[in-house]
Amino acid sequence: MAEAATSLRPAPHRGEVRRLGEEVVLLDDCYNSSPEALEAAVVALTLAPGRRRVAVLGEMLELGPAGPALHHAAGQALAGRVDVVVGVGALAKEIVEGARKAGLPEPSLHYFVAAADAVAALEGLLRPGDAVLVKGSRGVKLEAVVDAIAARFGERRA
Repeated sequence: MAEAATSLRPAPHRGEVRRLGEEVVLLDDCYNSSPEALEAAVVALTLAPGRRRVAVLGEMLELGPAGPALHHAAGQALAGRVDVVVGVGALAKEIVEGARKAGLPEPSLHYFVAAADAVAALEGLLRPGDAVLVKGSRGVKLEAVVDAIAARFGERRA
């Protein structure tokens, strides 16, 4: 069992760490999200020392009436841990607002209604050497963002 565990890989879009060209590290966790899972993913992102940390965060669906407050609190918790916040989807606007309230500077905050809008803006938002987390509920379709980042920087060759 221990030997087999060394060759295990996560399912697609579930915590995959991809090393891309231009020294970009992509943490693809866009299959699903909840406040607890988002916190764990942000902790993983902070383990990329010496890099600008970019969090592309889609809304967390199915949280019920507490959804807006949970998104806002998640945004506030990003202060001091990420450099750029990109919110995608209606409730993700609360993530951006929470980050703003916590003191992240305005130029570091971006909001898009849909994943396609975020994809169109990525060219100006990402830089070589960035560590990028893409996390959100499946319904936000952030795999389009992951695909665009991978296409832009390419898979790093060993």
